[in-house]
Amino acid sequence: MNAFDDLREAKVLIGTSATVTRQNVEVVASEPFVDFMLGKGTFAQMYFLYLPVNGQADFSLMVTPEQRDHLRKQVMYFRQTKEMFFLDFWNDGPHVNGCIAGGRRYFHLNAKGDVEPCVYTHIATDNIRNTTLAKALDSPLFRSIRARQPHNSNHLRPCMIIDNPHVMRELIEETNPYFTHLGAEEIYTTKSHEMDAYAEHFAELADWVWQNEYIDEQTKSRIKKREEIPTKIPSRIGRDVYSAI
Repeated sequence: MNAFDDLREAKVLIGTSATVTRQNVEVVASEPFVDFMLGKGTFAQMYFLYLPVNGQADFSLMVTPEQRDHLRKQVMYFRQTKEMFFLDFWNDGPHVNGCIAGGRRYFHLNAKGDVEPCVYTHIATDNIRNTTLAKALDSPLFRSIRARQPHNSNHLRPCMIIDNPHVMRELIEETNPYFTHLGAEEIYTTKSHEMDAYAEHFAELADWVWQNEYIDEQTKSRIKKREEIPTKIPSRIGRDVYSAI
């Protein structure tokens, strides 16, 4: 807390990140928490869900579907009411058309130099000590990921780890990567059934929200755009644009 104060006084930009669990979501997604961080000088608040990727899977810490949706709603509210940048790594899938990993918009280089598809996918086929980033990004692993994106037509279910775990298992079988830390294979082997059950449980709520809050809004937006175009279109170019819309 003292460091926050010192940085704020020195006019240093500060960003903060919260790992969201079943036990703390009500706190870190609350208005008092955000207001407190604002007071400390934070200009950006990022939210990352707890994922059981460390080889010691604790599913009791993963947020429930209702909690994940609560976080989504809170972030939407904060974006309208707080002078702060918010990033909700999973619930923001609709804004970026699903998963951005595998070099589509993002990848991760770990401390050992392994080139991972994202910070949560602890697999790799290349290490920066043995190749270039350009070659790693063009590897069969990264190309296979990008070829599958988006992993789900419901962009509220973007993740190939917790939302579409079959995708990760397919990638592992297809490209034969190595695991970048001990136990990372757990959720794709001995815990795969639990991951599938978690994904299926979240899908029930996420599909309803996607259909009723996102698909309908997109349809309304397209209809509105059509209505705003003048009935008389004077040029061939205009007719082509209208047809495209």
